[in-house]
Amino acid sequence: MSRHTDPFYSAKLLARLARPDAEDFNTACQAFANKCKLQMIEDYDQHLNQTIVRFRVISDIPDRLERDATRLVNELRSALDKSVNAASKIIKGVGSGKLKYTHFPFGSNMNELERQLSAERGLLRDIPKELHEHLLSLKPYIGGNDTLAAVGKLSNPAKHENLLALHLRLPSIGINGGDWHFAQIRPIWNEAKDECELFRLKGIQQSYHGLRIRSTVTFNDAESLAGKEVAPTLFELARMVEEIVLGLEAKTASIIQGRKA
Repeated sequence: MSRHTDPFYSAKLLARLARPDAEDFNTACQAFANKCKLQMIEDYDQHLNQTIVRFRVISDIPDRLERDATRLVNELRSALDKSVNAASKIIKGVGSGKLKYTHFPFGSNMNELERQLSAERGLLRDIPKELHEHLLSLKPYIGGNDTLAAVGKLSNPAKHENLLALHLRLPSIGINGGDWHFAQIRPIWNEAKDECELFRLKGIQQSYHGLRIRSTVTFNDAESLAGKEVAPTLFELARMVEEIVLGLEAKTASIIQGRKA
């Protein structure tokens, strides 16, 4: 169908273009990670007799990555909303008429979703009952389908925090000149200084040749997605949303066909 006759056209367009956008984002993330500059800083705490090893971020996450990730998440959310709206219009036979209360359902648990869908004056009241079971089967809540639920969290209009964060990893330690005796190896991030204290060593210790730090772009804070790498997660979300949109289209066709039988 053309864009003028297919109610699902806009939803499918956003979902289909999300995958190449996610691939482009992954390429940009890898390029940034390869060039990300970190400065190693060593201090000695004489009171605790510990050598503090931390890294300062010299090159932060580019604004374009933040913008592109935010745009992609919002477009995926829009694709979900548009697909539910299209299905509702077809099933209710309202043509090009407006249905205001047909957002894709997100909730904290299954019971909340059931209440939202069944509420006569609720924000989802225009979604036909024939779609309720199908939508509930997608489990768009934390504890159900965590990745899908994150789309609702990340695209929440009330969310004002940055979407992305820089995560420093210590995949391997090369030791040169003797053994290291760790007093602490829990990374501590200092946002004010863009520094990460990676670990503390007992006494005065040096010789950090071979210390390799890997930087990755992760989600800043989205419950189940916090700390996860953004690029592969966005690609998985794009795949999932496209599958949901096409599934809703097929379910709608099945409902209409069933009425004719």
